Amino acid sequence: MDDLATLQTMALSRTFTEHTHKVNAMGYSHAGEFLVTSSEDNTIRLFDAIQGVPRAGFNLANYGCDFAQFCSGNQHVIHASRNGENHDVRVLDMHTQQYTGFYEGHTDRVTSVSVKPDPSDAGGLCFSTAAFDRTVRFYTYSYNAPLAVIPNLAPGRIVTSYDPTSPVLAIADSSRRVHLYDTRSLVQGPFARLSFTAHFHSAEQVTTMSFSCDGKQILVGSVQNTLLVFDTFEGNLLHKLDPHARHATEGVSDVHPNMKGFMSIFSPSGSHVLRGSRAGTVHTWKIRGASSGQFSQPVLVEPGNPTNCLAWNPQYCQLAVASTKVFFYMPSEKT
Repeated sequence: MDDLATLQTMALSRTFTEHTHKVNAMGYSHAGEFLVTSSEDNTIRLFDAIQGVPRAGFNLANYGCDFAQFCSGNQHVIHASRNGENHDVRVLDMHTQQYTGFYEGHTDRVTSVSVKPDPSDAGGLCFSTAAFDRTVRFYTYSYNAPLAVIPNLAPGRIVTSYDPTSPVLAIADSSRRVHLYDTRSLVQGPFARLSFTAHFHSAEQVTTMSFSCDGKQILVGSVQNTLLVFDTFEGNLLHKLDPHARHATEGVSDVHPNMKGFMSIFSPSGSHVLRGSRAGTVHTWKIRGASSGQFSQPVLVEPGNPTNCLAWNPQYCQLAVASTKVFFYMPSEKT
């Protein structure tokens, strides 16, 4: 059964209503046992993905929270601040409910946090952050100042993503290019650049980017929800996924209301791209094999609330979708 067929057999298994405002980030632990979410209600919440129950909640009213994700096992969660003038990135111990790390350096709001799954192949660097201060900074958990900084990137939103199969970090900025860095030799600059100047408007900014699980493709999405799929090694554009097909099926504008964009991800095998929408649906496109680039009818409909975030469980057949609520989808027992 391919990824789309699996998706179409999925049914809603759990609905969580603990958040009171839009969920702005989510991620599974590496073992797939827990899901963490952050929200514009200034809370981080932990859900048991196996038992399907909420486990903990943390009120972070002083700092706010965004880009929450696991950074070590099931215990530590990294997140950025979103309130006030403090732009530190923090690591929270979910068991003790105490912060174990504060990572300083940014002078403007953080726009991206990327965790390296295996720091041993990245020169010991554990995670990177980007911000409106036009920098990307690299950290290890044991030291609160950055070990390396890439300065003077193009003004505007900067998005980063690690290749899960290599020590490569992708950086996309408003120059409408993806810069590929080997994190073991940052001082040498990017070893390759992927240009999408012909496919984005001059003011259109990247809001989401990710690698396929095999590292062979990069998905780039904009605030206007243009979606591009590149071949990582050749640098050529494989697909420009048509936003007009989505509008036609829903009859509404699909520009994200707060200009952050809807999360877009690859399916587990990399055969499809999934994206949330303003209409409360999840869209899919086939990008490998026959009829690649084909848009499928929306699935997993949750009308009325934008589906901001998506995440596939890395170990189990489970999809998490979030608007203000958080939903777990699993294959129906009837299939």
